[in-house]
Amino acid sequence: MAKKEKKTIICKGPKHSRNGALFLRFEREDRRKPRLDIYPGQKLEVGKEIEAGEASKLLNNPTWDFEEVKPDE
Repeated sequence: MAKKEKKTIICKGPKHSRNGALFLRFEREDRRKPRLDIYPGQKLEVGKEIEAGEASKLLNNPTWDFEEVKPDE
């Protein structure tokens, strides 16, 4: 059976250095879940800390940079 890869994204920080924000307060798709305060350098595992749809929104965020972390080989 194939091993399922974990998808992880990392927050790189605000896109503009003059932003001044220390963290991004992210509203969850499921309002019953608490908001997330995401800091630069923080890694988020899809399926654990965030859902796949939320990861997609973060990767396409217009004001903060997020990248998918490449799995170690």
